[in-house]
Amino acid sequence: MRGGEGIAGPRGLPGYKGQKGIQGEPGMKGVLGPTGAAGQAGLKGPSIELDDNPLTDKERRSITLLDCERTSKDCTGLDLGTKENPATCCLDLMICSPGLPDGFYYVDPNGGSLGDAFSVFCNFTLGGSTCVSPITSQFEYLGLGPVQLRFLRLYSHSVSQRFTYSCPSSRESSGPHSHSTDTHVHFLGDNGEKIEYGHRSYRVKLAGCQSAVRSVDVTDVEIWSWDVDLLPLRDVTFSAWSPGGETSFTLGPVCFL
Repeated sequence: MRGGEGIAGPRGLPGYKGQKGIQGEPGMKGVLGPTGAAGQAGLKGPSIELDDNPLTDKERRSITLLDCERTSKDCTGLDLGTKENPATCCLDLMICSPGLPDGFYYVDPNGGSLGDAFSVFCNFTLGGSTCVSPITSQFEYLGLGPVQLRFLRLYSHSVSQRFTYSCPSSRESSGPHSHSTDTHVHFLGDNGEKIEYGHRSYRVKLAGCQSAVRSVDVTDVEIWSWDVDLLPLRDVTFSAWSPGGETSFTLGPVCFL
C-alpha cells in the first residue's frame, strides 16, 4: 500500500547549461508606426533675380552643376527635342537621348511654358552645341529673348559665332598692307564690349582679303570666348576703307556649349 507524500527535500544544485536551441521562424511584420514630427526648415538659399545685372561666375557654376546633376541622373526619356517635349539645351538632349543626328530640335532653356520653346541647330558632332540662327543677317536671333538667353548661358561654358564678309570692291584695299582690312571691322558684343582685330576672342579662320593676289574674295572671322555674356553679336561697323569700297557680310549662328 502506497504511503502519503513526504515533505519536500532541500533544493538541489543547479544543473549544467544546456545547448543553444535552433533559431525560430521570423515573426510577423509589425504595424507601421506614426509619422514623426517634421524637422526644422533649412536656411533660405540665395535668390537669383532676372534683372539686368549679370550673374557672377559662382552663381553660374552652381546652377550649371545642378543642371548637370539633373541631366546625368534624372533623364526621363521625355527630352525628345520636339515642340511638345523640348530639351533644356542640345547638350541635355545629347546626354538624355544619345545617338541623335545633327539637326534642328526644340529647346526651352527656362523650362517654363512650352509656348516659348524655339528651334535651334544641335551640333552633336562638336559636343552638343546649341546654335541659334540670326534673322537674315540682322542682329536679332530667332526665339532667343532675354530670359531664354539668360538661362541658355547658365547651361553653357563657352560661346562662338562666325562672321564672313566680302573683300572691299575697291582695289586700293588689296595693296601690300591689305592685312589692315581686319582693323576696319568692329563688332559690338551683347555685353556692350567692342570686339575687333587684336581682341582676345577674335580669330581669323580664312583671310581672303589679306592677300595681295586674291584667290578667295571673302574673310571668315570667328569670335570665340569662355565669357558667355560676350555673344551674340549685336552690331558691326566697317571703317576707313578707301573711297568706293563696298562689302557685304553673312552673320552666322551663335553657338553655346
